[in-house]
Amino acid sequence: MTQLNPPTPPLISTVGATHFASHLHDVCGLADQTTGIYLRDAELFLQSLREILGRDPSASDLTISSVRGFIDRSRGSGAAPPTLARRLVAIRTLLKYAAAVNLIAADPTKASDFPFVTVTPKALGYLSSAVIDRLLSIPYSRSFQGTRDRTVLEILCSSGIMTSEAIGLNIQDIDCGKACIRTGVPTRAIPISSRALQAVRDYLPQRATLVEATNDQSAFFLNRFKQRLGPRSLRKIVAGASRRAGITGEVSPTVLRHSHAISLLNAGTPVTVVQERLGMRHRGSMDRICRAATAVLPLS
Repeated sequence: MTQLNPPTPPLISTVGATHFASHLHDVCGLADQTTGIYLRDAELFLQSLREILGRDPSASDLTISSVRGFIDRSRGSGAAPPTLARRLVAIRTLLKYAAAVNLIAADPTKASDFPFVTVTPKALGYLSSAVIDRLLSIPYSRSFQGTRDRTVLEILCSSGIMTSEAIGLNIQDIDCGKACIRTGVPTRAIPISSRALQAVRDYLPQRATLVEATNDQSAFFLNRFKQRLGPRSLRKIVAGASRRAGITGEVSPTVLRHSHAISLLNAGTPVTVVQERLGMRHRGSMDRICRAATAVLPLS
């Protein structure tokens, strides 16, 4: 009697979102927010295959053709090139992981005909030191919200951390004694300015009044609902402050990150030191910042 080969197990049950998330966070060094985005993009790809196949996709369904079909469908549904490129990176990472754990025999991302998306990079904007001083000089009330917003700006401008790192800060990540914050994977200690340190010290008593009522007592930045501050709220704080300071052009946490990096470079800090301080894993990102010397956002 001929023995039949068992069916290939579904990808989801074989890999598991938890294992892939651990790979993204611990091996790839992605922040929590970026890990979540990659997981959603990978799941979109797998869900698309489910709809086409009428079943859970198996390892044998992970082909260049299936990836190309997903990108074409995403493009047809109106996804912008940056979104397509991000989804493709997430899928590429998933396939590399599947090959590493021997779920698939070969890594399809190594093939010369693996799809790619061309994205025209945006102009890299940043603020001069004088404009940053103007931004940090706007008055705030002594209320919880005013003290928190001032602290958000001071920490972003003096540390250059990413949005995901800022909202992911916990109370134990703040070291007032050494005037630094700890964030990132692997963890890096980033010094903060004396102004930022004072803002932290002013904010801590305000935060302490809400700790008893919040579900996440470890979160450093809290919103008005007494929960961890989200990325949208962080962007609104920065955008609102820039409008009050009379700055034209779009100012975001990323612009403040670039501004901090360029300020360090202009002060003579070696590129490798700036790259390490900002937690940039790829030199290409640092190269873009180094080439951005003429992209100062104008004042109104």
